[in-house]
Amino acid sequence: MGDEIIDSVYVHQLADKIAAAKVDNAWLSEQTGIPTKLIYDWVRTDGKGIKSARVPTDNENRLAVALRGKVEWPEWRDTRSGLSPTAPDREDTARRFFERVKRETSAPPTPVAPAQIVLVPARPSAKDVKFANFFIESYGAQSVPEGGDFEMFYEVYCEPYEVCGCLVGFRQFEVFFDLPPGEGRSWRRIASPADRGAVIVEPHGPKTDAFVKFVARKPPLRLNLFVSEDTLGAFCGARAGDKLTVRMQASLESSFVQQRPSAPVEEEAKRINGKRVRELLARKKVLADLGVDEEEVVLATQILTVRESERPK
Repeated sequence: MGDEIIDSVYVHQLADKIAAAKVDNAWLSEQTGIPTKLIYDWVRTDGKGIKSARVPTDNENRLAVALRGKVEWPEWRDTRSGLSPTAPDREDTARRFFERVKRETSAPPTPVAPAQIVLVPARPSAKDVKFANFFIESYGAQSVPEGGDFEMFYEVYCEPYEVCGCLVGFRQFEVFFDLPPGEGRSWRRIASPADRGAVIVEPHGPKTDAFVKFVARKPPLRLNLFVSEDTLGAFCGARAGDKLTVRMQASLESSFVQQRPSAPVEEEAKRINGKRVRELLARKKVLADLGVDEEEVVLATQILTVRESERPK
């Protein structure tokens, strides 16, 4: 391994420390988050393995614990400045490290079960719950190991307005998934569009910037949809403390206006002839009712928080 690892620390005689611990490389990778290939490069026995190595900073503590040590020990890493790798007084040789391990504990290393996490949904914040709203959650308060995936199920509500003698609604709207920062987080899309009768649910975007489009078969959209048999996708690589923000959004271009000849028309619209003007009034009134004037309207927002689940006592 010739390239230096970014954000890493030097661990003296690392290969000997791992070999002396007599632990399986795959188990060590699972406990530390370090790729198995990297561990193999450290400890391989073909004569080319490296006795010392640089360890990713994020993984150092878990590696030391898996080998029954602590990062604070000078026997794990001697941090004195200007110390030569061959200095006879180094504290962090493999022999001295395991002498310290024997003094501290005689128990063999035991696999530590990863923390279990749950995804807690907050109540959505909607512009007008009678016009458009949604709710998304993992199935049945699903608990998964940290770094695991949450399958997401959903409810969607959408009902057009009746204003200015017109029926005002949407041809389509989108639901966006704003992932938390950090490596490994992604959204696993549904494999193909799903037919939900009055609406087609279409997956779009890459796994780190995904969204789902709800397209009406016959606009305007009228939905009171609860889906429990198929998912909307999955939030992958979740860790405790993550916050997933979900947005239900539509554009003016996706709005739909249909005249209702039998419906009463407001006085302002009566004084103005023409279908197009009446439709414009209807659109503007809906936007005013929603309290927005943008081309893109966020209809509802929901935040879901990842928390560590309570361990059984």
